[in-house]
Amino acid sequence: MLLIIISYAWISYVRNGIWHDEVSLWSDVVSKSHRKARVHFNLGLAYQIKEKIDKAINHYRLGLIFAPDDVDAHIKLGICYFTEGKVDEAIREFKHALMIDPKNAEAHYDLGVAYGSKGMNEQAYQEIKKAKDLSTEEKWVLLIGKTPKKPAHHP
Repeated sequence: MLLIIISYAWISYVRNGIWHDEVSLWSDVVSKSHRKARVHFNLGLAYQIKEKIDKAINHYRLGLIFAPDDVDAHIKLGICYFTEGKVDEAIREFKHALMIDPKNAEAHYDLGVAYGSKGMNEQAYQEIKKAKDLSTEEKWVLLIGKTPKKPAHHP
């Protein structure tokens, strides 16, 4: 019995070393389940939070191979592109999300922000208005509080 307890304690100790943060946790899971969209999306989000945007983009794109209609992944990928100054790619992803779910307030909002960053003010206004119209008051407050960073490489 003591040998079993020691074995489990050792396994727990080793697992804690591998899973010391979200990136290491999801990297380990991806290494074991690399054909599952959700694990790539979760690793992408972990990289996005750590501002390792190139790695986040890579994992969102890999996940979308296995789940091409995941609206949230298209939005997060769009936000990553926007953050990197790849505004046209961001717009493409937000539009793709809206093709899947035309009433997604977050995609409309993010598309409006991207249009605004390009000086496309009328399109920006229309998209942000759609987002507000589709949102509850609580959702609207969350949306306007999450405005993505200004694109890094966009004039």
